[in-house]
Amino acid sequence: MSNNFRALQIEVYWGSFRQVVVEKKLFMEAYVRKYDYVHLISSVDIPLMDVEYFKSFFKKEVYIGFSNDKDIEGRVKYYYFFLNLIKGNSSKFLVQKFNLISVFFQKVIGINRMRNKKIKIRKGTNWVSLKKSSLVELVNFDISIFRNTFLADELYVQTVLSRFENFDDEYISSSRYIDWNRGKPYVFGHRDIAELKNVVNTKYAFARKIENANIVK
Repeated sequence: MSNNFRALQIEVYWGSFRQVVVEKKLFMEAYVRKYDYVHLISSVDIPLMDVEYFKSFFKKEVYIGFSNDKDIEGRVKYYYFFLNLIKGNSSKFLVQKFNLISVFFQKVIGINRMRNKKIKIRKGTNWVSLKKSSLVELVNFDISIFRNTFLADELYVQTVLSRFENFDDEYISSSRYIDWNRGKPYVFGHRDIAELKNVVNTKYAFARKIENANIVK
């Protein structure tokens, strides 16, 4: 990392608009630098490729996943006012209840923030790999549409780059090894080392989530 990378000190809450704010700022930082690709990962991701394979693997414009979930627009149509109150798992349940009640009354009185909007909302995993040329659209996009939106970090990239949409397995197309069958998602541990070894230097650039960084060794 460059020594002159500008520090981002923004308090982020799960599921809130601030996640998108931080992502956009990171994309802006990456755009002004001489990178071929940008990879958005989390602190519990590990690489599944060695350096040379990793450098030769990425050829496409984007590696982003799309999900064909129903009623995606529901996350944007209504206001989710309480997401910034989530301080941990203990408060997440209560905040979600508040939002459910709020959305119920908004439906009753006919609130629809997407009314007369021409933008098509798309959804997918927020962990993506992109050529630098695709960052221009993400950096220039007005993200205010996602303010008070639920889990907007899963909408931001896919909505802006919706022209790349297809309904292949979303977790393969984003080149992430993620298991949604055994968890939400499943957390890989030492018991899964053999499984992870089997997908090293294949079509998966990163695995998530990992319970211990020593698994890499």
